[in-house]
Amino acid sequence: MDRPAITILVNVCRPESRSELRLASKDPEVPPLIFSNLLGEDDDVERMVAGCRVARAIFETKAFGSHYQGPCLPDGEVQTDDEFKSYIRAGTGPAYHPAGTCKMGRDEMSVVDDRLRLRGMSRLRVVDASIMPGVTSANTNAPTIMIGEKASDLILEDQKVS
Repeated sequence: MDRPAITILVNVCRPESRSELRLASKDPEVPPLIFSNLLGEDDDVERMVAGCRVARAIFETKAFGSHYQGPCLPDGEVQTDDEFKSYIRAGTGPAYHPAGTCKMGRDEMSVVDDRLRLRGMSRLRVVDASIMPGVTSANTNAPTIMIGEKASDLILEDQKVS
């Protein structure tokens, strides 16, 4: 930009939309297929529209009055819900905090058990954000560190038992 600017980024912390991860091949060298399905649920889009309207309203307050020069992205021509939806669908991207691809639990759909062991494999665990049952409403760094520390404890416990 050719002038100072301030930005508000709108996101849905607890989306209804769910991504999908599938194996492309039995060959471990072949990358998996990732389907992000961003904005796959209408409610997520509606919440993004509401967030954009709140962001715009914040900039239009008296506090920003002497500094605000009008909207940039989306530009001021975007006014209706349908226009916001089109803008959102064209410009939304992932927030780089994928989680929840390897369900943890005791049922048949679980990928890992409650000790983070991969079902059907011996001596292999999943120790990252993928075992989280849902996306956190913040950065995944701290909970992922906690998962790693818990896994370390579980591995040490298992070595004592063996």
